[in-house]
Amino acid sequence: MTDLERFFRALVRQVADADPVRLHGAIHLAEVSGSFFPYRVARRVLGLGSHEDYEALLLRLAAGEGALVRTTPDAARQAFAAEAASPNPDLGVLHRFPEAALTPAGEPLAYALGPEPEERRYAPPAGVVGVDELEEPAAESGLEFIEPGPDEPEEAMADLTLPLDEVRLPPPPPIAAAGPAAEPDHCAFCGGTLPTLPAGRRVLFCPHCGQSRGTTRCPECRSEVELGWRHCVACGAAVN
Repeated sequence: MTDLERFFRALVRQVADADPVRLHGAIHLAEVSGSFFPYRVARRVLGLGSHEDYEALLLRLAAGEGALVRTTPDAARQAFAAEAASPNPDLGVLHRFPEAALTPAGEPLAYALGPEPEERRYAPPAGVVGVDELEEPAAESGLEFIEPGPDEPEEAMADLTLPLDEVRLPPPPPIAAAGPAAEPDHCAFCGGTLPTLPAGRRVLFCPHCGQSRGTTRCPECRSEVELGWRHCVACGAAVN
C-alpha cells in the first residue's frame, strides 16, 4: 500500500466515523483539511513529519492520482495535476480553488472501508524447501522415481548391518585388584579371636571373657583399667 492509498484510507475512515452519509457525495477540500482529516489527525494516524508532507499528499489525491477520487470542477483538477507533476509543486494551489470538491470512487471506497490488508506475507528463507516442493511429482521435479520391490526393504536393511568382526564395542571396565585379607581382631584382655559382624555392627564385648572393648575393669575391685595395664592402679591386683 502506497503513502497516498494510506492517506485516502485514513480520510475515508475519519469521514465514516463523523458522517458516513458524506462518503457517497462530494467533500470539499476545506472540510478535509478543516474538520474531517486535519493535519494534526493525519500526523497522529500516519506519522507525517510536516504540514508540507500532509498538503503534498492532499494535492496528489485531488489531482486524481490513483483514481481514488473524482475532483470537481475540472479546472481545479487540471491545476492540481499540473502542480503535482512539477518538481517543486506550489502547495498554495489548494487554497486558490475553494469550490473544489472530492468524490470518492466506488471501488477504492469499498476497499478503504474493508479490513486492513496484509502488508507482508511470510516467505521462507532462500534454500529452504517448502511443502509444495517436497510433494512435487517426480516428473515435474526432474527426479527419477523407482518403485521399490517387495524384497528391497530387507536388502536395504542388510546394507545397514555390519559384520560381527567389524563391530567394535567399548572395552569393559577394569576389575579392581583384591587387596590382602584383613587380619582377625583379638581381645586385648584374653587374646581371644573376635567375630566379624556385618557392616553397621561392632563387637563391644569379648565373647570369650566378657570384657568391654571400650573399657576394662579389674577382676578384684571392678575399677576401670586401661588396655595394656598388667595391674590395677586401685588395688594392685593382676589384670592379665
